[in-house]
Amino acid sequence: MSFVRDDDPPVAVSVALAIAITCGGAIACLTGCAPTVVRRSLQIPHFESGYEPTAGDEMGSAYLQLHDRLTQWGIAIHEQPLRQFGLADLRRGVILIREGLPINARFEVLAHEAAHLFQPPALEDSSTAQVFAELVAVEIAKFYGHDGYVDISARYLAMHKHAFASVKYLERDVAYAVKVLTGQRPLPRRVP
Repeated sequence: MSFVRDDDPPVAVSVALAIAITCGGAIACLTGCAPTVVRRSLQIPHFESGYEPTAGDEMGSAYLQLHDRLTQWGIAIHEQPLRQFGLADLRRGVILIREGLPINARFEVLAHEAAHLFQPPALEDSSTAQVFAELVAVEIAKFYGHDGYVDISARYLAMHKHAFASVKYLERDVAYAVKVLTGQRPLPRRVP
């Protein structure tokens, strides 16, 4: 099940995440219930979690499309020497990306950081905000044909799986962000 399918019942993703959380170690009951990235992240031990940037330049066109969409909206995107891979400064409307990353990794980081523009203000907990942004990013990556990103994203989400319960009611917010960022829906008049 994808977060952005229009034919999904409104509570389908919430129920899938609730099942994923309440089933604990019973991963077998998740097959076919939760989104693939959530199922995969639940199978990854915390000590094997993390983000490994993807090498290559196959996502160059997708990166430029996403970059252009954000700059049309007034978001400034800069590459800088950062310790982390990316940073979204929502107040200033700026996204920073670690300089020197391969184009595929820049696309992944830009999709994730752009998603933070849409995170509901109530997501104060950093892990909850990261889960929201990554769920948006993986759907953007799938939209542009970066199917291998599901495995990369699952490893990242495994660091934050304790926050899944907090985002289980945000599937509409995830879908909205994906549709705006991929051009399936017009840009809002203002940055959220």
